[in-house]
Amino acid sequence: VYFSSDTNASAYLELSGPGQIETRLVLDALRLEKVDRLDAPHQPILKWARVLNPVTRDIEISWYPSLEGDIKGYRLYMSEDGLNWGNPLVDESILTAGIHSYQFTYPDTHQTVYFRTVAVDTNTYFSGIGNEEPLLSEPSDAYGVGFAGNISILIVDNFDRQASWGLPYHPFVASYGEALNVRGHGFDSCTETAVQNGDILLTDYDIVIYFCGDDSRVDESLAAADQFRLLDYLESGGKLFISGSEIGYDFDATTSTELNRYEYLLRTSYVGDISGSNRVLGSAGT
Repeated sequence: VYFSSDTNASAYLELSGPGQIETRLVLDALRLEKVDRLDAPHQPILKWARVLNPVTRDIEISWYPSLEGDIKGYRLYMSEDGLNWGNPLVDESILTAGIHSYQFTYPDTHQTVYFRTVAVDTNTYFSGIGNEEPLLSEPSDAYGVGFAGNISILIVDNFDRQASWGLPYHPFVASYGEALNVRGHGFDSCTETAVQNGDILLTDYDIVIYFCGDDSRVDESLAAADQFRLLDYLESGGKLFISGSEIGYDFDATTSTELNRYEYLLRTSYVGDISGSNRVLGSAGT
């Protein structure tokens, strides 16, 4: 592999096999990326936070592994409101690079709790006060669980866009979680990627709360596979609450087939962009 420090120069990858022997190379995925030794790790992605046993208050938090080769491990943080975070619940001395989930019993009587992770690099730097510190990633999105009630509810995070929300991570699961808790309901939460991969099954839950934020045409508020998955869930008797400020706007620019599917799936129709109001009222009698 050859790279030049000159940003205008070419870089190339040269592959060769032993002389006179035919060489076959299969590349499933090849990513060439300039990575400085002192770059912080990529942000980890939480997979889910779920209640394993509501009586004993056993919880599992899982995340997708970071792909960098210099990850030392992860730090897992816990918060009662999804906004205020203290010291790690557990750090990279236990959550080493090969560990991607953590189970524990939540001892508090509080009815909701939230989690986020940070990736820890093997490389270090010296802080302003002279301490040697590991390089840390940005935190993941915050996911959580609630213990109340006996209706199984899943909150699905399908919000990826950085626009009106400028940070690369968000605490929005807590907005839905706290609203559910006030009504006496518990919940699990996950990323849409876990649903897409089949790691989480919507049909395991009585109710799905699915939020898209302001994901729009570029980000795809609802990809075709997501649409069919939600249709299957509804037709199997599931109950769906979905939110997203750009869903109708996104589908208005797509094919008539997808627009018809949107209207059938959500029982709605697109009126226009920029409503001029942030107020939403439920239909009478519902």
